[in-house]
Amino acid sequence: MRKLLWLVAAVVMMSGIAQADNGWGVYASYWDTKDAGDGPGLGIKFSVEGAPHFLVDFKYTYYDDLGESDPGAGITSYNLNVQPVELGMSFVGQPSERMDVFAGGGIGYYMMSADVRTASTPGIKYSVNPDDAIGFYLNGGLELVLAQDIEGWEAKRATLFLEALYRYVSIDEVGGDGLSFPVLDGDLNGLGLNVGFMLRW
Repeated sequence: MRKLLWLVAAVVMMSGIAQADNGWGVYASYWDTKDAGDGPGLGIKFSVEGAPHFLVDFKYTYYDDLGESDPGAGITSYNLNVQPVELGMSFVGQPSERMDVFAGGGIGYYMMSADVRTASTPGIKYSVNPDDAIGFYLNGGLELVLAQDIEGWEAKRATLFLEALYRYVSIDEVGGDGLSFPVLDGDLNGLGLNVGFMLRW
């Protein structure tokens, strides 16, 4: 996956220069982590032109459950809630009039909480509080123009965007209800995919 992101970056650099625009959008997301589970999420994205052909992106995503069943160490299941707040920068290229491609990276703050069920107390759900974490990501993708000069919205373009990103995040200091759950310690490194719509002006 990381090789694919570098390939996208190379394509962006070889593409024609695109005019970056401010915008906002919403998206559906999916994240497949290394040591926890995988699952869908929803997010919102804001883009601001930081310099010619560069966008500063702010993203907030809500993943309700990245847990898994039967992870071992006496735990029968857990639900892991993760809320990434990410800030990054992307370089934008334009291989065609109706398509932009972008590549970049950024830093994120990852808020986490979890519920755990154990084999010894199956009727009890423990509240777990992993420490929030700081991580970073690499991303790349494309935007396809669906409409231009949208009346009533004062928008230049409505676009469909597809974004792939690889996050580097670790879980540390997992505990709650007076108990420790070391089986939840690990890495959330993994591939994420975002698909959504943007309005740009």
